Amino acid sequence: MKRYIKTMAGIIAVSLTLTSLFSCSSSKKEESSEEIVTEPAATEAPTEAETEEFRKAEAREEMTITWLSDYDLNPARHEKRSSALEIFEDVFGGKINYVATSADGKYDRLAEMLNAGETVDMFPYEQGAFPEGLTRDLYAPLDPYYEELGMDTGIWDDMQEVIDMYSYKDGHYVIPYSFTNPVVLTYSRKIVQQEGLSDPYELYKQGSWNWDTFMDMMQTFKENTPDGTTRYGISGELGRAALASSGHTVVKKENGRLVNNISDPEIAKAEQMVIDISQQGLYRSNWLEHFDTDGNILFYAMGTWTLGESNALNDDKDLMVVPFPKSSTSDRYYISCDHNARLLARNSQKGAAVATYIRCERLAATEATFADDKKTAATTPVKSAMGDVKSVITPEQYDALLEFTDPTQVFPIFDFGYGMGNNMYNYKGEGVLYSMEKNLTDGYYASWDNACEAWTGLVAGEVDRFAQ
Repeated sequence: MKRYIKTMAGIIAVSLTLTSLFSCSSSKKEESSEEIVTEPAATEAPTEAETEEFRKAEAREEMTITWLSDYDLNPARHEKRSSALEIFEDVFGGKINYVATSADGKYDRLAEMLNAGETVDMFPYEQGAFPEGLTRDLYAPLDPYYEELGMDTGIWDDMQEVIDMYSYKDGHYVIPYSFTNPVVLTYSRKIVQQEGLSDPYELYKQGSWNWDTFMDMMQTFKENTPDGTTRYGISGELGRAALASSGHTVVKKENGRLVNNISDPEIAKAEQMVIDISQQGLYRSNWLEHFDTDGNILFYAMGTWTLGESNALNDDKDLMVVPFPKSSTSDRYYISCDHNARLLARNSQKGAAVATYIRCERLAATEATFADDKKTAATTPVKSAMGDVKSVITPEQYDALLEFTDPTQVFPIFDFGYGMGNNMYNYKGEGVLYSMEKNLTDGYYASWDNACEAWTGLVAGEVDRFAQ
């Protein structure tokens, strides 16, 4: 602050001197030949308002974050600011400086900018970003900024187990502030009732929604197939949902080190169940982007991005959602979902500002003052120009989804393997974890023992790479 006060004083002094010079120049006294000697203009101290303005300018500079991403956190024209950005700007005086890059090239762009000494402070977290990015030295840990994160304020209390799950090597590079898009099972309560089956959501609330009841329901549904039709128990992302429901991960952390865990007995049970579903003809492999309108599939496993359209296309079926069932020996439900977080770029000088922004995201996700507005926005029907409903989520579904993304109710699984490079997983259809999600449902393996034997060496090799 002192340097700003000195600067202000200097500006005032220069301004007064120039004024004096121009005044003398414009009022020459031709009748006098005496040399006029003037005293230097007195330097005035900045006013309280001027000092406050410089204080605010300094704070804005300190809280300005350079955000490298393929999407902007600032609102587009005529759009409202996000709740997090509103808090960051209005309460903390922050600002987001957006630097655009492509989705496919953002990691290379980050590395290029960092190596060139260009400013990058914050970077998006996604499934493939961590821990692979640490092998390229792209990120810095957030541990030095726990005060700015508000870790002692109570807003993170229900996230501590998740935060610890992400700890790696020398600290916490990823601190999720919320979870979205859980992979859930969409089903029709009308169909369930017609088939004489128990309501899965009611079983879930009773703690009785498990792999055994799930299999029994699908088998009964298929056995009740009317003549001339083909029925299936489930379609969609069965492999991912089933693996997460085991509560165990293919790569786990043990005593601070990553370990090959593909042979875990609980994983074996979950994956053998997937193989059984495939072999019994209960799985429909055709890709659907919404719940089946023909009523010939009992469950649809997919992220919640499909729910609105599913409701609109099946407005007569009373759709509901439920987490994937748990193991019959487990006392907890586990779910695959998106973990929302931001990464601090290596060599950033704005770690405190980045941590403050993450705190704003957490506040926006948890503060009750935002809850009603978010629910209203989420449950407002999206209509076409002709007035037809294209997408809608019911208040009951919305409340259920809030529970499914609450880590004290349904725990969000994080597997280091998804962020360990292409040999483990990528969206182009490569890697062990992708094969576990896809190949088991497509009937490539007769048993889990065969599949596990084929993949364990690859997992071990990647784990060894990260141990170096």
